[in-house]
Amino acid sequence: MQVTMIAEQLRRAAPGGIGTYVRGLAGGLRIASTPPPADAVELSFIASPSQVRPDPLGRLGSVRALPIPSKLLTAIWERDRLRGPVAGDIVHATSFAFPAPRRRRPVPLTVFVHDLAWRRMPEAYPERGIRWHERGLERAIEHADALLVPSELTRSDLVAAGADAGRVHVVAEGCDHLPRTHAEGVGRYLLAVSTIEPRKNLGRLIEAYARIRSSLPEPWPLRIVGPTGWDGHGADGLPATLPEGVELIGSVTDQELAVQYAGARAFAYVPIVEGFGLPPLEAIRVGLSVVSTPVPSVTEPGIGQRISSAPAVIVDPLDVGSIADGLFRALADDETRGEIRRAGSAWLAGRSWRAAADGHRAVWRALMAARES
Repeated sequence: MQVTMIAEQLRRAAPGGIGTYVRGLAGGLRIASTPPPADAVELSFIASPSQVRPDPLGRLGSVRALPIPSKLLTAIWERDRLRGPVAGDIVHATSFAFPAPRRRRPVPLTVFVHDLAWRRMPEAYPERGIRWHERGLERAIEHADALLVPSELTRSDLVAAGADAGRVHVVAEGCDHLPRTHAEGVGRYLLAVSTIEPRKNLGRLIEAYARIRSSLPEPWPLRIVGPTGWDGHGADGLPATLPEGVELIGSVTDQELAVQYAGARAFAYVPIVEGFGLPPLEAIRVGLSVVSTPVPSVTEPGIGQRISSAPAVIVDPLDVGSIADGLFRALADDETRGEIRRAGSAWLAGRSWRAAADGHRAVWRALMAARES
């Protein structure tokens, strides 16, 4: 099975969760193909030219770099001026930046829709971002033979937006992409991993932390790891002056992120809206006690799972008091910490990129069979 993946997100300064998805899925497809099954995937990528050498995409598969700068290429695709490849069996778009299929001899197109957060919380997005997402959603519904989503929440939002329910498939993301590592002085801070933008709710997280800091057994700092989103427009989600104990780390490599997780005492993730929410699963995988708002990654059980308790202290994203209470319990209440860590261990069953790759391949296999019949 020859799959061409559109991976323009990896050309962005801050690839974010979509970039993690691209790298995780590519890795899962490689694992799923050893030993090679009958429908093993031969993976290639299409994107704008890389600004660094060697091209990071080259580590994931063969690359066809189009001789058009990233922003211009995305604009051309958005206007359907440059259409997709005709070779191969499947074209898979990993975001709304993708070429429409060729009119003659089209190759089946699948699009992964991560969320419709701009519709749930439009005030958190610049107007140009909303326009781009709306156009991308319109094109995905129009052109895609199948739409993949990471959660039932995103599936319901997509169907409500006009997508045919029969074309929407839920495939949860994996969480085993970070290297195993260790850190000196484990348990030294409360960790948050997030792009800095308003819907991530970091302002309320910081306020909640400031409320409990003096009551903690130790003054563990709050360490926030992640880039600023929306080309600088997202920084207004933070207070003008950071309270004592809050540390902004910025962007880090996967290896550095793994070290940050390994050194933490607890983990906090409190977005107002999220289509899936991968960071809590990354934290659960390394055994952290987690505080989270009710995002799908910690509220939607996997297929066949029967879970008696949530793998996190679930808090109200709009209630600073609720977040503060959750933070204190995850940091200082040993009974709570033990309960959620045990629940987290059970929650991870089947949440691998190999399982995610198998879910994608099942959709692709069905499209190929339908095309041949």
